[in-house]
Amino acid sequence: MKAPLGLSLSVILATLAAPAMAEEAAIQVATNAQLEIAALTEQTLSETTTVTVQPRDAGSPEGALSESWPTHCLLSVTVSLAEGEAELAPGKLVCITEDRRILESQLDAVVEGFGRCQASDGNACARYRIESGDTGRLILQSPATLTPQPRNDQG
Repeated sequence: MKAPLGLSLSVILATLAAPAMAEEAAIQVATNAQLEIAALTEQTLSETTTVTVQPRDAGSPEGALSESWPTHCLLSVTVSLAEGEAELAPGKLVCITEDRRILESQLDAVVEGFGRCQASDGNACARYRIESGDTGRLILQSPATLTPQPRNDQG
């Protein structure tokens, strides 16, 4: 059985429009965005560990964000302790916007000024301390796109 021409054209047009709508729903973040991260809990780390922090806009210049930074975001940061130093590497970012879009991105960024090393037994960074209320800077190395994730609205 053939589908009516109007229905076929509607399906084709919807399929062609889907990528454009997805791009509009994404948030573009330029490298000059001013982002900070905030600790959610106090922690003392003695080995490589992934912690969860809250990233937020810290006064980005106009045009750095294609729309306002979502209020509800979480970012994983891996803290590696090796050779007397700590290395912080941002991981997956997940945000929920006010209009309930679920966005995510893998950021190419550097974390600065967050937490501090604690020395022990001659090791300059035997432990890494993150205190409640600690903030740091998230510096993008390349532009980021917070991309919408599919969700199941059935039910």
